[in-house]
Amino acid sequence: AAAGGHLEIIEYLLQKGAHIDTTTWSKRTALHESSCKGHLNTVKHLIEKGISNLNAANIWGDTALHNAAAQGHLDIVQYLLQKDADPYALNDDGKTPLDV
Repeated sequence: AAAGGHLEIIEYLLQKGAHIDTTTWSKRTALHESSCKGHLNTVKHLIEKGISNLNAANIWGDTALHNAAAQGHLDIVQYLLQKDADPYALNDDGKTPLDV
């Protein structure tokens, strides 16, 4: 739902007990997915709902900010930085969001 930007489904799943910080096998969260796909409203919704770690890293060390920057989603990069995402976070390749 997060990768598709489907806010109504996300909200429904959360109401039914889905955990906002659930990860995939690669430790990608809903925030990673929505940031990568360019869904600003979904990113905002997830943060407003209280994700526990804005700087959570997947198994490659990428944060949501890395994902948004790598895909060229300036609006999401700006929003994540306003919410105190770490612009200096290093992924497993030693790259910051600026580098990717």
